[in-house]
This record gives sequence, structure tokens and C-alpha cells, in this order.
Amino acid sequence: DTDGSGSISREELGEVLKSLEGSQWDDASVDELLAAADESGDGQLQVEEFVKWVFAEDQAISGGVKGKFTLKISGCSRPELNGVYVKQPECYYRRPIFHCIENERYLFYHGSRKQWQIYSRTGKYASARLKTHRAAHMPGDVKWAVWKTSTASKKSFVQESRMTCSAEPHMSAEEEFAKAADA
Repeated sequence: DTDGSGSISREELGEVLKSLEGSQWDDASVDELLAAADESGDGQLQVEEFVKWVFAEDQAISGGVKGKFTLKISGCSRPELNGVYVKQPECYYRRPIFHCIENERYLFYHGSRKQWQIYSRTGKYASARLKTHRAAHMPGDVKWAVWKTSTASKKSFVQESRMTCSAEPHMSAEEEFAKAADA
């Protein structure tokens, strides 16, 4: 944490890893490690995430951490955008991708636009956007905007004041089993 922010950025992590074993750590390897350890999906490691990652077994890093962190989108006027989005092992612009299986939508960070987006695939298009560099569930004062027909039948992004993104708590294996049994 060279800048004293309380978290380790992707650049800081890359510098440390490359200084230890430079030939083993290319950008893709650093991104993969960050995606595995960054439970919040904000592109940085907080102290708690770093400690959890350091003391995890390899299996927990590669299989246990990935895919467990979920974000819930709710309050959107377009129901197909609401749902539970599960963290995937892949990254887009060095941030984790979240997938809502139920609605076949992806929540991802578009680096050049500096915004979170929801769409049927990763890329330049968005059905909804949140203009922030922070994690989607910690946006600050920024509000979601949704692509829809507004006045005069013109399509544009319209602010959705009730739309939110929240982090869902991790479930134990027993809780996941009970939920699957109820479904």
C-alpha cells in the first residue's frame, strides 16, 4: 500500500509480484490473482481480502473464492436487469465480471468509460450504467442510469433513483444446500 489508501491497487500488487519473481508474473497472471482475491470486485485488495488470500490454501484461492461473491441489482424499472449477479473467474478491464444466470445479463466495469455496465455480453454497449471507478455496490453519490425510451420517443440513459447494487453475504455450504433444496 504505497499510497497509504488502505488498499493495494492492481499496479501496487503487480510491482511487488514482479519484483519477487519477475519472469513468472505477467499482466494476465496479476489480473488472475487479483480477481481471485478481490472479493468486493473493486479492483483493489483491502486488508481483510489480502489477509484472507495470504492464509488461504491454493484450492480456496482458485476455486473457493471465485464465484462466491455476489451482487444484487434491484429497484430497476426494467425487470430483466434486476437479479443476483455472481462473480466469474474472468475479468474485463482488469475487474471481475458478474453474471446473472436467471436473466442472462452481465455486470462489468468498462475501463475506458470509467463505468459499471449491465448488458447481455461484455463490450461497449450497456442497458444500464453507473459512472464510478469504485465497486458497483459502493458508488457514493452516483446513481444508476438505464437505457430506455424517454420523452418524444427518444432513447437515452435515464437516471433510476431507486436502482441499487448491494453485496450479498456469503452462504455456507449448508445454506447453499438448503437454498438449492427449496428451489
